[in-house]
Amino acid sequence: MDAATWVAAGAGLTGTVLGGAISTWSALVTQKRTAASLQDEKRRDRARNAAEEILEKIAVFLLEDVQSATMAFFQAHRLVEHISDKEVRIRLRDGVNLFIPPPEDDRRSHAQLNADKAFVGRYLTELLGAYLREEPLPPQPERIEEIRQHYSRATRSSGERG
Repeated sequence: MDAATWVAAGAGLTGTVLGGAISTWSALVTQKRTAASLQDEKRRDRARNAAEEILEKIAVFLLEDVQSATMAFFQAHRLVEHISDKEVRIRLRDGVNLFIPPPEDDRRSHAQLNADKAFVGRYLTELLGAYLREEPLPPQPERIEEIRQHYSRATRSSGERG
């Protein structure tokens, strides 16, 4: 065999090895990106399902008896942890806490308590709706903080008496 044959055979072999290596590398990169994409999609699906279940729990808070609402409260808290957006998670956790029964020394009337629960429910529904639609989150209304203050004032005053 002459030198030209050896050079051609070497070039062919080198080309085959390089082509195979590049092909393998490309397949690995593609597989890694696909796996990451699927994982992101699964995470979004879990968050979406959790948000939809929380919406159902909000309806229970507003429409059902105390025992059902208490069960829904604990289920909603568990579901909140599946929400991927930290700000939404914090707002939901704070809002869901406003569905617990008010302290005994809360002086609001039954009608006012129901109105406050309805307001919190509408706000959380609006928040989750924006999250699910991937829209900008609505600002937190001042009334949410006022409702939260009722809980903290009543709790402080009951602690001062005891």
